[in-house]
Amino acid sequence: MTPFAEIVVVGGGITGQMVQWAVPTAQIFDWKAQPTNVLTRNYGGNYLWESITAPGVTCRKFHVKTVINDAPATKKSILAYKMKIGKAEEDPSNWKTQFMFDQTGWEFLTMPTPRIHYNKRIIYIKSNSRTVEFDDGTKLNYGVLVSTIPLYSLLALLNWEQPIGELKFAPIYVRRVPAAELPQTEQAKYHPTEFYVNYVSDPDMLYYRFTDRDGERHYESLVPLPTPCHKLTPGKIHDHPGTLAVVDALNDLGIFPFGRYGRWQSNELVHETWADIVKWRKRLVS
Repeated sequence: MTPFAEIVVVGGGITGQMVQWAVPTAQIFDWKAQPTNVLTRNYGGNYLWESITAPGVTCRKFHVKTVINDAPATKKSILAYKMKIGKAEEDPSNWKTQFMFDQTGWEFLTMPTPRIHYNKRIIYIKSNSRTVEFDDGTKLNYGVLVSTIPLYSLLALLNWEQPIGELKFAPIYVRRVPAAELPQTEQAKYHPTEFYVNYVSDPDMLYYRFTDRDGERHYESLVPLPTPCHKLTPGKIHDHPGTLAVVDALNDLGIFPFGRYGRWQSNELVHETWADIVKWRKRLVS
């Protein structure tokens, strides 16, 4: 008889772990061989906009200053930046919030120790029988499936023909440089007591943003930076008008994508994902 799990979560990152915070019996499966032991959003200009309240979770707050080209954002400078990263067509309704000059940020200090089945790569999902199969040949039946992997990866596991065409994204390259190793001219500009997020619109500059935080400067780029540099994929994603309808269709099958990449919503923030998971849990147990 095929084993059964009421809630199967695909992907052991922060979104998958949040599902387990909300529903402790959820079983998480991740393709990686071992945990990375890294708290989320600890690089670049990424941080929580609101503190998250959950058992075992603590956050710290700090001051964030956000600028474009070392100056408070304007409509003109925002558009120039969006043109640089290929998102000039983006809905500008979120721009004012994204580029707020002074705000409070949060980041995780502690999170519950997750219970994740590592080295478990799923090779297909059969929604009609609610079954997942792993690359070692084992199978598992589920009651509800939660996906935190990129939406295109989930559709491939379901063997769905892409109903929305190709989803566009660009890898992000991150280079972290200790403040003490910056050139003297840049050390003089370093902001040691706050998160300083500087977007760069100059198309001749390799990086599109740098952040001064925690004794380091983090450069982010859509093209490779000098080593050492870390590549993040999918990285920067481009919204697609058809993804929400696809998510609704998946929900009808008992499959629930969560997170920025799971739903393919570029502006989704972690605290918003958590709020959605809490609402989903309430519907699940009602």
